[in-house]
Amino acid sequence: NGCGTAAQAAVQAEPPNCQLPTRCASTGGERQDWRLFGSDSAFRLLGSGSEYERRHFHSTKTLDVCYCLSACTTATNWFKVGRVTHNQYRLVEVSGSSFGVVNVQGMLAFKRTTSTDDHIGLTSGSVAKLLQEGDLEFTDAKCRSEAFDSTQVGLAYSTFRDSYQAQPHPSDAMQLEFNGGSATRLFSPRRAGILAVCYCRLAACGETGDDWHLAMRLTVRGPNRLQSWTVSVGLPFRLSYTGFGLRATDTLRVIPPSKTCDTSSNNPIAEESMQTGCPFACTQIDNSGGGTMAVAQKL
Repeated sequence: NGCGTAAQAAVQAEPPNCQLPTRCASTGGERQDWRLFGSDSAFRLLGSGSEYERRHFHSTKTLDVCYCLSACTTATNWFKVGRVTHNQYRLVEVSGSSFGVVNVQGMLAFKRTTSTDDHIGLTSGSVAKLLQEGDLEFTDAKCRSEAFDSTQVGLAYSTFRDSYQAQPHPSDAMQLEFNGGSATRLFSPRRAGILAVCYCRLAACGETGDDWHLAMRLTVRGPNRLQSWTVSVGLPFRLSYTGFGLRATDTLRVIPPSKTCDTSSNNPIAEESMQTGCPFACTQIDNSGGGTMAVAQKL
């Protein structure tokens, strides 16, 4: 294991602890029956490299835990007493219920590994907190201090925490799903953009506090909200709009002012006073026979 000669692992972000292989500051206290390392400054592991690589590295890391009783400047007095497994945060796509499209219900799920068994993180009953990103400024500290964004999912934090605690998939324990144990309990993001996904391993985690950590970021696809246009009657026009993750397969529909986008199970009729294909092949919108307007998008 090389306990007496190996340098402290580079993934240990806090506390500084070991300046040299045989010169470490954390003592674990005065008691002889047990020692607590990290009571003053908790241990924190973080991968190296880019932001993505620090949190989502592809291979689980196993670290030896070394200990010395006395005369610790002598390399031979260091010996291995255990090991720590450093696991990554990874999203997993849930078949038929993937989370990440505005106003479309889905399920948030993390990928676990076999090394996650009996682990203090990625456990049953843990909770997530979604926060709207601005300029990718979120850190662990902001996850601890920022309140839950109830406008993003339409639920108060206490309701979301109690109803959407993480549970392993019934037939795949390596898939941790935030659904409270019900495969039909989904939720939908209400605004497109980049979300910071904060994670707490405790079921009773408060809305803010030291147990929150930044797990990952994800993009919710869809148009930006509250965009508006002014056009002239009888003249051809083109609608341009902005958003996140827009695709050439997306379509657009203009509906009557008396309807809303969630009318008829998110399938409202189109505004029949409009024509498409203009100016050379104008076609009147016709809702009879179940016809609908679905204008193709061009990026």
